[in-house]
Amino acid sequence: MVLEFLPIPPTWLLLAVLAVLFYLYAVRPLGYFKRRGIPESPIPALPIIGTFYSILFSGFYNTKYTASDMGKVMGLLNGMNPLIMIHDEEMLRDIFVKQFHSFTNRQPAFQILNVKPMTRMVFQLLNEDWKNVRTTISPAFSGSKLKQM
Repeated sequence: MVLEFLPIPPTWLLLAVLAVLFYLYAVRPLGYFKRRGIPESPIPALPIIGTFYSILFSGFYNTKYTASDMGKVMGLLNGMNPLIMIHDEEMLRDIFVKQFHSFTNRQPAFQILNVKPMTRMVFQLLNEDWKNVRTTISPAFSGSKLKQM
């Protein structure tokens, strides 16, 4: 055997390496928001699936938690992807109107649907495509046009 110089069997060494990798890639990301000072969801996150399991068990419209329980800003984990949920109207206005150019990609590229009609939806567009569509449709949602509706 090549690893005969080790005082422990290679199986135990492999288990230790797997435990360290599991911690680095599954458990450590659970503290993503705590390390950044963002309040976390009251729904506890699980390794690999995050807080997504609560949607599976209670549905999208969960009446157990309301926006006032969550606070103005809250972090969620959709699987291993961190999401920030914002309930503050002023902050949302600042993000969607004044700083929209900084928030082009709303989803990771691997979650984008690659089906022909879906690829042109505003929520699916990336980078320059999103900016072009955003500047085209913005005048349609001006304050005066919304009041006319």
